[in-house]
Amino acid sequence: MNYRIRVQESRITDLFQNFSIVAVLGARQAGKSTLVNHLPIENLKTVVFDPVQDVLGARGDPDLFLQNQPEPLFLDEIQYAPE
Repeated sequence: MNYRIRVQESRITDLFQNFSIVAVLGARQAGKSTLVNHLPIENLKTVVFDPVQDVLGARGDPDLFLQNQPEPLFLDEIQYAPE
């Protein structure tokens, strides 16, 4: 499947430059993760949370998890780690 450029790409890129946290919200299977993964943001790391597995100890010690992650960071499926 070919990627289609989204209208919001430039807006989200601008927000990343001006704010330390940007939330991309929308319906399930709407392409939010695909959109973020195609943004022209240098060194953007993605962590995808799993509903069962404690990814990189994020649930056990959220502060330590965030301190050990590079910026910028994309937290995908964050609803699985509300801590």
